[in-house]
Amino acid sequence: MARVQFSTGRIEPTGRAFAAISKLHVDLLEESPGEIEVDFGLVSWADAHLASALRVVVDHSFARGQSLRFINIARDVSTILRKNGFFTNQLPDTYDTTIPWTHFAVDDGVEFAAFARKHLSRRGMPKMSASLRRKFFEGIDEVFANSSLHSRTNFPISVCGQYYPNKKKLAFVISDGGQGIRQSYVNWSNQDISAPDAINWAMQPQSTSRIGDIPGGVNKHAILTP
Repeated sequence: MARVQFSTGRIEPTGRAFAAISKLHVDLLEESPGEIEVDFGLVSWADAHLASALRVVVDHSFARGQSLRFINIARDVSTILRKNGFFTNQLPDTYDTTIPWTHFAVDDGVEFAAFARKHLSRRGMPKMSASLRRKFFEGIDEVFANSSLHSRTNFPISVCGQYYPNKKKLAFVISDGGQGIRQSYVNWSNQDISAPDAINWAMQPQSTSRIGDIPGGVNKHAILTP
């Protein structure tokens, strides 16, 4: 049986962790269809909301006829990923801090909007006026719409979140597994650009790679048993 190693100690929003998720995808691309063990022996911590990005890698692997089995998972990491539904043998979220992993087809904007309003209307969110709340959710909907319009993906859009009471932080992640901001820019402009420069471009007012009369307004700034 083939085995690949997940190559970082902590799954968190850092360049090192995202590089490790990317490397996992590349390593799985090199394997044939069939059962593959994914070794989590180096992983000591996982931010629950990044299950969204991990699930995109898993979806691509499944589509290639691979069956993944996660092994050597630390108890804390397993508990985190079982509570938010990444693994099938789910644990109850007794502290009500998870926004469960789920996915949406690219044309499921209405269903996504209902999900976002249900799970983001919770503790950890600042108090907002009715008009600010409306604008906030319009922005969240637009991020999903941008993934639908620009990612050119055939895979579901993966969503997950987590409230961290000690940090007073609510994290919410939308992962589309598509072409990315850089490739979107290249296709639109016919000019090459680095990934960081593409992100900087996307963050500028009025930057867009939309072609034609497509509405929009906000920049686009894993199931398994351990």
